[in-house]
Amino acid sequence: MNLKGKLSKDVGVNWNIMFGVAIWRLWGWRNSSIFDSNFSKPPCPAAIILHSWRKFAILFDLNQDVPNVGLAIEGELIWERPPMNWVKLNVDGAVSRRSSLAGVGELLRGWKGEWIAGFTKSVGICNANSAEEWAIWEGLNLAWDLGFKKIVLESDAQELVLRLLDRNFNSGSFLAVQIQDLMLRDWSISPRHIPRECNRIADALAKLGLLKSCVLSDCPLYLRAWVDQEALGLISPMF
Repeated sequence: MNLKGKLSKDVGVNWNIMFGVAIWRLWGWRNSSIFDSNFSKPPCPAAIILHSWRKFAILFDLNQDVPNVGLAIEGELIWERPPMNWVKLNVDGAVSRRSSLAGVGELLRGWKGEWIAGFTKSVGICNANSAEEWAIWEGLNLAWDLGFKKIVLESDAQELVLRLLDRNFNSGSFLAVQIQDLMLRDWSISPRHIPRECNRIADALAKLGLLKSCVLSDCPLYLRAWVDQEALGLISPMF
């Protein structure tokens, strides 16, 4: 597009900035192709790069004429910040195929997308559904202990989220009863199902939970880039 002059004529972007954004996106896709077995090549890379450039231009006030490009990308996957004065709790569970040991991970972020706290825990041998229940229970306890009363709860376990929305806790499990008690406390919880690509940080923490249990008051170094990207509203490089 740049060689054909379409960027300056049709889009009106500064090539210096566009080049940096393009390299950043390509690097993310390259890493995903190596480390993520579920990665597939984006169907329209140029459109995603244009979308990312537009986000940078708006958020950093680059004083450019920002056109409406790249906003109608099919299958766009973006983590969304919670409403003002709310916090977002992302949770996930992971089960080792080799040992059947399970770990859970969760993180709390503010309405600007900033890291508040994270948590990992090994929960012993259990199935995937129980691991997801453990993640929700531990995550809600973390939010309560920190004093938050307006929570957007996100999980990629669709069936479990539907049960939360319906207040259906008839599974009879001990964790289901505990989650019900938590939900009935004096606070507002808004459960949401999200695709796996929008829950990648909680997934990474859950896998860490297979190895150790800890409270993370600061964002781990290897997750900072993902947290910053999602705070800016950028498309997940996993897509």
